[in-house]
Amino acid sequence: MAQMTIPIDYHIRHATSADLDACFELRRLTEECFRNAGLDQWHDSAEGQRVIRKWIDLGAMHVVTTKSGHVVACFALHGADLDFWTPAEATQPALYGYKIMISPERRGTGLGDALLDWMCERAEQVGAKWLRIDCWKTNTQLHSYFEQRGFEHYDTRTAPGRNSGWLAQRDVQVRTAPSDLAIRLVDDTVPAWATFAAKPADASLYDPHGQAAIWEQAAEELRHADLSHLTTTQVRYAVDITLNQISLRFARYASEQRQANGTYYRVLDGRRSA
Repeated sequence: MAQMTIPIDYHIRHATSADLDACFELRRLTEECFRNAGLDQWHDSAEGQRVIRKWIDLGAMHVVTTKSGHVVACFALHGADLDFWTPAEATQPALYGYKIMISPERRGTGLGDALLDWMCERAEQVGAKWLRIDCWKTNTQLHSYFEQRGFEHYDTRTAPGRNSGWLAQRDVQVRTAPSDLAIRLVDDTVPAWATFAAKPADASLYDPHGQAAIWEQAAEELRHADLSHLTTTQVRYAVDITLNQISLRFARYASEQRQANGTYYRVLDGRRSA
C-alpha cells in the first residue's frame, strides 16, 4: 500500500512592521544565493530594504510562515511599476508580483510554484486576467524559471537607473504546481472580523469606553481614500489592502483594551469576548 503524504501547511498573511527583520534577512539570503550562482540580480542591500519597507507600508507585502509562525518566504502584490509598464498597460486587468523571496532551505520544494499559483488565484479573485512580473534584463536563468512556469515574455524595456525591465505575464487561470505537491497554503489575509455574522448589539455591552471612535476614524479614512486614478482591478485590491490595515488597527486596539481592562469587545458587533 502506498504511503500517504501529509501536506506541509504554510500560512500567508499581510506583512507588518514586525516582519521587517525577517524580510530583510530573506533579501540578504537571496542576494547571497544570486551571487553564489553567478546571477546578475540585486546588488544594493540598502535599496532592497527601502523597497521592502515601502511595500509593507503600502500593505502590499505578504509573508509566508510555518505553522509556528517562522517566516520562510515573502512577496508583494500590487499595481504596475510605471517605470516599465505604460499608463495604457497599467489600466489593463492585471496584478503585479514583486520581491518574491524564499528561504534557502525551502527552495526546490515546490513552494515557489505553489506561491505563483496562489498569486494567480488572488489576481483572478479581484477580476484580473494577468499576473505580471519583471526581473533584471541580464538574469536569463530567472527568465527561464518564469517561462517554465507559464509566463510569456511580454517585452524588454529600459528605464534610467533601473536594471530590471524584462517583463512577462501569465494568464491567471494557469496553474503549474504539480497536483501531488505536498504543500497546502492557508490564506490568512482575510480579516478575521470579515467572517463575523451580523448580530444585534447588546446596548449594555456595547462600547462603554468609546472604542467606536477608532472604528469611525478608520471608516472615514476609507470613505475619503482617493481611488480615482486606479483601474477597476487595482481599486478592488487597494480596498482589500485598506480594509486589512483597518483590521490590523482594530486588532491592536482590542488587544490594548484587553490588557487594560481584562476584557475587550469584538470589532463591529460590540459583543463581549472573554
